[in-house]
Amino acid sequence: MYDLQEYFAGFLKYLNENRERIAYLQLPGKLEDFLVKEFCYFIYTKSKGMYATVVNMGKKKKEEKRIDICIITGQDLNLEHIEILELIEVKYFRNWHRFLPLDAKDNILKLMKGFNKQIYSVDKNTHGWFKVNSNVNRVNAIAFASFVSYEKNDNKKEDYYSRILNIARKVFANNIILKFSFQKVYEDSELTLFNKKIYITLRAGLWE
Repeated sequence: MYDLQEYFAGFLKYLNENRERIAYLQLPGKLEDFLVKEFCYFIYTKSKGMYATVVNMGKKKKEEKRIDICIITGQDLNLEHIEILELIEVKYFRNWHRFLPLDAKDNILKLMKGFNKQIYSVDKNTHGWFKVNSNVNRVNAIAFASFVSYEKNDNKKEDYYSRILNIARKVFANNIILKFSFQKVYEDSELTLFNKKIYITLRAGLWE
C-alpha cells in the first residue's frame, strides 16, 4: 500500500546516509531540482518499480499548473491504465547564496508566496496525461531548507528555521495546510573548502 509519509521518511534517511555528497551539493547553488529527481528515483527503487513519477506535469492548453512531482502507478504502460496517486510541490529555501555569506533570507517571503499558489484542493479526475485517483484531494507540499555557516552550532540557525515556519503560517493562512514543521535530515555536516571549514544543515518538512 502506498503511503507518502513512509516514503518521505525513508527519503530523509537516504539523504542522511549520503550527507557527505548532498551537503556539498548545497554549496554550488539551489538544490531543488536535484532533490526532486532524487526523490523520484528513491520512490522507484523503494517500490521495486510498482510506482514511478513524472515531473513538471500540467497541460498549458488546459491552463493546468505544472506540478513538480506526480507519483503514478499502473497495470502496464498503456496510458489508459496509469493513474496519479499523489501530486507534490517542492520548495527549497536557503540562508546563503551558495557558500558565501551573502544573505538569501530576503527571498523567503517571495518563494513562500509562489509555493502557496501551487498548493490547492484537487477536484478533477485528470491532470496532464493521466487519470487522478479518487483518493487524491489536494497537492501536497514538501519544503527543504538549507543552512550554511562557518560556525558549528551557529546560534542563528534556529531563528532561521523559525522564521521560515512563521512566514509559512502567515502566507498559507487561508490555504488547506494546518501543520508546519521541519525534521532534521543532518546537522552541521562538516567539509573544508579553500582551507575553510563549512558547516551545512538540511531540514525538511511534509506540510499537511
